[in-house]
Amino acid sequence: MPNYEMKPILSPSVELLRPDGPAAKAAAAIMANVAAGFNSSLTPVLRGAAHEVRALCKGLDPKWQRARTRALMRSRRNVEMLKRDGRCR
Repeated sequence: MPNYEMKPILSPSVELLRPDGPAAKAAAAIMANVAAGFNSSLTPVLRGAAHEVRALCKGLDPKWQRARTRALMRSRRNVEMLKRDGRCR
């Protein structure tokens, strides 16, 4: 006598909810792409912020301010000397 036992058949929607199913793999790939895109777009912003912080720190540093002032004065003297000699840039 054959054993005709009723076995439940999984619907396609249940297959989508499985953690190792194709939908889960696609969702993981999408999330990885989103995370990579976010990280790549955030890198230049952080680099720019770090540049601005360094510039602010330099601007507040008296030693750097004196060096910058001396460099500007030296540049002005050089330009004046070139103009005086007729060798303008």
